[in-house]
Amino acid sequence: MNMFKLNRIAGTAGLVCMMALSPLPAFAAGNGQQLYLRHCAGCHGESGLGQMKGAPSLVSFDVFNRQDAALIDVIRSGRSMMPSFLGILNDREIRDVINHLRTLR
Repeated sequence: MNMFKLNRIAGTAGLVCMMALSPLPAFAAGNGQQLYLRHCAGCHGESGLGQMKGAPSLVSFDVFNRQDAALIDVIRSGRSMMPSFLGILNDREIRDVINHLRTLR
């Protein structure tokens, strides 16, 4: 293998490592909103105020001030009429939805 190929491989590997360790790009921030609109807004409304009977407001003091771990549990497991999203949303997507919820208030 010549020196040019080695430098190119090393440079590519370095770039991949930098991309893996860097924060998500700005466009990824909208992923939570898109996921929320696709999976949650039908019941909770676009603004999170609760649209369907039995669907709580997601901007209420109680919900808004819950720890992320508690919200992750509810999203994964479901509650009352809310279905489980385990196997539908992965952990990153669930966190993206929660990050979007934090912007609704």
